[in-house]
Amino acid sequence: LALTSAIAVVFGLMLTQAIAVDVSRLVALLVIALLASALLLRLNLSRLHTPVGTALMGAGAGMATGLASVGGMVVALYMLSSTAPAAVVRASLVLYLALSEVFSLAALMITGVMDSTASWRALALLPAVTLGIGVGKALFRPEWERYYRPFCLALLLGLALWGLLRLTLEG
Repeated sequence: LALTSAIAVVFGLMLTQAIAVDVSRLVALLVIALLASALLLRLNLSRLHTPVGTALMGAGAGMATGLASVGGMVVALYMLSSTAPAAVVRASLVLYLALSEVFSLAALMITGVMDSTASWRALALLPAVTLGIGVGKALFRPEWERYYRPFCLALLLGLALWGLLRLTLEG
């Protein structure tokens, strides 16, 4: 999963740099809308839990990361359809995310997307991200846990659809 994702993320980044900004925006919004819908509908991908299926999902996650930074949604969709125990799924996700962050950063640097300007912007946003994580942690209520996933996915879907509508109206 992580290996094919690491390879495909470079191609996704090169593709997003090669296509027009409006096309890239359209692709990103469509990918987000499709993945959020699939997760909301609890699409079952258990037939893909083979070595070839895993490699294909990794490549899909890498391309989605390169195109729209949503490769984690592809992996979440894949892992949620696993029959493995929850602890194994959670550990696999953590390992995948750790590896993919390293590979994605390398790919961003190789393709020139992560330049000094992007690095400084990332550092400037780090305090806000850290604050947001702290506020989110403080506001988390276990009794509302069952609502978080559908709310966030519905919000993502709604925002993606809104973006698609805006693109349509602008075009």
